[in-house]
Amino acid sequence: MSSYWILLKSNFKLLIRNKGYLSLVILLPLISVFLLNIRIDDASQDYDKVYDLSSDAMNITNFEVDSKMVIKVYDSANNAESNYFLDRLNESGMYRIYRFISTGMSEEQIKASATTTANRSSLQAILYIPEDFIVKSRIVIYPIGDDSRFSLLEQHLSQNINIIRSYIDEEGNIDVNALYQQVIHKQIIEVDMNDSTLSAEQQQQQSNITLSLTTLILCFIFTGVCIVSVINYEKDFQVMTRILMIPNTNQKYVLVKVSITLVTVILQSLITMIYFILFVDIDLGISVFQYIGLIFGLGIIFNLISVAIGMFISNTLTISYITFFIWAMTNMLAGIYFPGVALPKGWDKVSLLVPQKWMLMTSEALLNNNGSAVITYVIVVLAYIIFIVTLGFLGIKLNQQE
Repeated sequence: MSSYWILLKSNFKLLIRNKGYLSLVILLPLISVFLLNIRIDDASQDYDKVYDLSSDAMNITNFEVDSKMVIKVYDSANNAESNYFLDRLNESGMYRIYRFISTGMSEEQIKASATTTANRSSLQAILYIPEDFIVKSRIVIYPIGDDSRFSLLEQHLSQNINIIRSYIDEEGNIDVNALYQQVIHKQIIEVDMNDSTLSAEQQQQQSNITLSLTTLILCFIFTGVCIVSVINYEKDFQVMTRILMIPNTNQKYVLVKVSITLVTVILQSLITMIYFILFVDIDLGISVFQYIGLIFGLGIIFNLISVAIGMFISNTLTISYITFFIWAMTNMLAGIYFPGVALPKGWDKVSLLVPQKWMLMTSEALLNNNGSAVITYVIVVLAYIIFIVTLGFLGIKLNQQE
């Protein structure tokens, strides 16, 4: 095994001399840990209120990791009845409502404004409440996209108007106080939208964990590219050729690269753990060791992916482009960029092929104190490692033939 140790030592020396490698190992984990402390507008405290917009021009961007339908409401009635109407809609627990008081605007102006808002905000629907919405039983819906919850929204609107109309007395007035005194029974409605079983606070915790881990994945990818730069150095100076000319050395060569990957991931994980202990000041719902375990699994996978690609391609810049594309595409497939959005039929199965999806499912299970998911996560990580290392051996064979 002396040749193995010599190769391992020389590879590690070359990596240590790379300033980019050192910055990735030391600085980027620090940034990812600080992301764990992000609080988005104290969302957990104001989770179930109707948000009033001070200006019609305000953009609406929803950062919450949940499946609530985001709605903007133009409230031209602006009275006790419309307030109750929106409160009851909000009580269903299925919507996040942003209201703009639109008294003085015509319906044509509201329609034009709704079109502008739809083009620059992350919404699923826009509502218009006319002044006489109770008398005429009329609410205008401007749907955005093709959301399966539109029919359910229409039902809620119709039901709530009918409830308000049932409290109209003989003189045509509405007893709003009596409306508010009635008990609102929330319905649990099953909608196939990949809904999470997490509470609002847990969803915020998972959002922080996911944001941090995806940043670290990028770190692991580019430390893998640094390892690839060593491979390219060995190719350029015929070191790889001389090594592979010796019988039965291709296994040792791959083992050295796997070992370097393992050392790199362990080093990054330990540094991240130290940063976690020193700088994380909020409750994430999981322990530091569970967080590091998620990191370690993803780190090995994505670091090895970069190294395996380096066995086939000699241009480091091209490898950087490919690995960055893999990072972005797998994040999208896992649902990290658009949480709570229903995937097209069949895509949910495809998403199980990317490791971030398993990270999301495992973190959700850990937040729910379900430790059995860890075993599945370990098995998935091992399966990825076996597959990627096999590709690495194939790349070595191709280099031997050359």
